[in-house]
This record gives sequence, C-alpha cells and structure tokens, in this order.
Amino acid sequence: MATIIQLVSKFDASGIKKAHKAFEGLSGVLDKVGLGMGLDQLVDAAKLAAEDSKSFDLLATQMKRNAKATDGQVKSTEELLTKLSEQDGIVKSELYPSMTRLTNATKNVGAAQRLMQIALDAAAVSGKPLSAVTLALGKAYNGNTTALTRMFPELKKSKDAIGDLAKESKGAAEQKADPFKKFQAEMTALQVQIGNVILPILKTLMDAFMMPGVKETAIAVAALVAGVWGGRSG
Repeated sequence: MATIIQLVSKFDASGIKKAHKAFEGLSGVLDKVGLGMGLDQLVDAAKLAAEDSKSFDLLATQMKRNAKATDGQVKSTEELLTKLSEQDGIVKSELYPSMTRLTNATKNVGAAQRLMQIALDAAAVSGKPLSAVTLALGKAYNGNTTALTRMFPELKKSKDAIGDLAKESKGAAEQKADPFKKFQAEMTALQVQIGNVILPILKTLMDAFMMPGVKETAIAVAALVAGVWGGRSG
C-alpha cells in the first residue's frame, strides 16, 4: 500500500492522502459496527441516510415556513417521529409526508404533533391509509369534519370529533404493531445511523477523485480498496 502511494504521489499527493484517510475511515466503521457489512452495504446505507436527511429537511422547511417552527420544535418533532416509528413499526420516511400535511393544515407544531399520534391510532383501528386519515384530520381541525365522519361514521353526532376519535383509538397503533415491521423499522433506523457516519467519509473520497491527477488517484484508491477489503476477508 505504501509503495502504491509513493508511485502516484508525484501526481497528486494531497488527493492520495484524502483517499487513504477516507478508506481508513470506512475500515474503522466496519470494525465498530461489526455487522459484516461490505462496501456495497455501506454505500446503500449512505444513500438511505442521504434520502432520509433530504426528506426530513423538506419537512423542517415546511414547518418553519408555514408554522413558524423554531429549531427546538423541529428537533422535538424529529424525536417524536423517532419514538412513533419505534413503537408502531413504521419507518420515519413514511411519517414525514403526513407530518408535513398536518403542519400545513394546522399552522401549529404542537397541534400537528398531537394529530400525528391520533392519526396513527385511527389508521390502525380503521385500516385506512395514514395519508387519508391525516388529510381528514387536517380538514377537521379547520372545521370541516365531512371526510373524517365519512371515514368514522360513529363521529357524526360528536361535538368534538377529533377528541372523541382520540379517546376511541388511543394506543391502537402500538397495540397492533407488527413485531416484524418494528424490527424492519429498527434496522432501517440503524442503517440510517451508519449511513450518517459514512456520508462525510464518502464525501472526502469524492473530493479526492476531483483533484488533479484523478486517474492516478483512482488507480491508487482501487488498490487501497482491494487491500482494505481483501485483508478483512482473509
């Protein structure tokens, strides 16, 4: 490995050093997670983390724009969605659109958070899609209960449709949560966590490729990959 670096350093020493550091970082992550993950799995985790981050950033933007949310409220919402994902077995990326919809409807972070929990329970009780329930709850919050009472006919005579629905369905999402789906949600969350560690390392690697002497750098990096992963499999 040292010989390879010496051979190409005359072309771009800084690029090689960046690449070398990046792969040392990847190897270190593999040692820490101890899950037998290879390069493909690490890259997939990084992609998943990037997609999750992008989706949550869109939610955060809507929260700040339409509900004047503070950074603290954005953080508390992320913590709530993490909790709901773990207890109800739904990956967070599936919760983001519904939370966005409720935030836009209520213009109030606290109200949107409360309705999100009600929506999950109501969806579990009725078997209706979460997206449809959140849409109906958003309309009901603003005084139009038609969609909600059509979905839950027992609420037609209610003077507090949302409150009564909350009482009738409380805890249903957690009680009905599929253990396998909970496991899947937890594994997805773990992948995202690993991906968040991998992303900056991959960025360092890409920066190295973009520097002068990229061809020589790529040759050296290929050799480094073979050394790092070949040594691990040996």
